[in-house]
Amino acid sequence: MASWLREQPKMWLLVSTLALLMTSYHLFTTQVLLLSHWPHLNLHLAFGLLIVFLQAAERSSRARALYFVAAAVSLVVVVYIHIEADDLLDREQMPTDVDFLVGLAILVLVIWAAYLAFGFILPVLALLGIVYALLGPYFPGELFHAGIGFGRLVAMLTTDIGGFMGPSCSSRRHIWRYSSRWAASSKTRAWRSFSSIFRWRSFGG
Repeated sequence: MASWLREQPKMWLLVSTLALLMTSYHLFTTQVLLLSHWPHLNLHLAFGLLIVFLQAAERSSRARALYFVAAAVSLVVVVYIHIEADDLLDREQMPTDVDFLVGLAILVLVIWAAYLAFGFILPVLALLGIVYALLGPYFPGELFHAGIGFGRLVAMLTTDIGGFMGPSCSSRRHIWRYSSRWAASSKTRAWRSFSSIFRWRSFGG
């Protein structure tokens, strides 16, 4: 066993170790509460981003340096979220310039990691949602809304407590209400078959 491990690439060992740690942590936390909600999800984000980018670096020799940079930036932003967690709660909806940059980095990293792990479907849907949030005033009928500024949108999706750490109760009520409305509409048929149309051309993890 020891000799077999020595024969394996170091990057493979690192990624495999992180994956085992992530699995063990999540299995353990189903029985024992180690962290509160926000630090728990932040640690989950750290594991996921590091595993995806380091695995991409292992597979690609041409873009290896770029993936290493992405992994390093991922580590920096999750450490920032962990250190600033209490202050981020205090200044929700009022992010600083550093909060905005960290949030923008998280947004880019998560969409990029989703593409590497699952193909283009999830990133495209995420980008469509962002475009809809920004350009809401230009949509007709029921799709119209007042629009959200880019800085506020980045904060809402990332550093705010209702962002990547999970929607607030009020947000969930809106999601359930509009989801049920759309589920009862014929307009959902195209969305239900959207992923299956392109599934054969995509790759995933």
